[in-house]
Amino acid sequence: MDGGRGRPGRVRGRRRGPDALPDQLRGVLGRRGPQRRRRRPVRGDGQARLPRVDPLTVDPQTVDPVLATRTRQVLWPAATIGGLAAATVALALRDPHAQGSWGACPSAALGFACPGCGGLRAVNDLTHGRFLDAASSNVLLVAMIPVAVFLLGRWALDAWRGTDRPASALTTPLVVLLLVALAVFTVARNLPFGTWLAP
Repeated sequence: MDGGRGRPGRVRGRRRGPDALPDQLRGVLGRRGPQRRRRRPVRGDGQARLPRVDPLTVDPQTVDPVLATRTRQVLWPAATIGGLAAATVALALRDPHAQGSWGACPSAALGFACPGCGGLRAVNDLTHGRFLDAASSNVLLVAMIPVAVFLLGRWALDAWRGTDRPASALTTPLVVLLLVALAVFTVARNLPFGTWLAP
């Protein structure tokens, strides 16, 4: 007893630690006390972060199968976009306005303008910021470029995410409308009243 106050006295020279805990708590917590579990870092969208992989030292057999699947899925969109980008750069560097710089158009040799006539010159004009000249060469192509960029971007994004987008009910009517527009554009640019559409 310590000082007769009715409280058990402290044993000097003995460090308080897990051994000083009551037997019941020591049996529950163990001698090392509670342990914290390390959590994997989490991104803002709630998914665990994937470890960074060095492509020069990684074993191909240990690559994350999800990443490998995404790479295969995005291969065709990436190849298509890369090919179109390379063709655009080539048209910017080699002027198609020069006679014979990109060969001869078969339809022009036959005496009529097809829907694609003037398309190479239109792309060249767009790369140099001449929008009116591009529209004068092929106005339909200029109008379709934003639509093509949107569709290519959505295709690549869906491939990366693995999204299987079902066909919309508007797909068939839009395709039919596009074909009709191509036919009307082709006929109009070969008639006297549509000379402003000619390349």
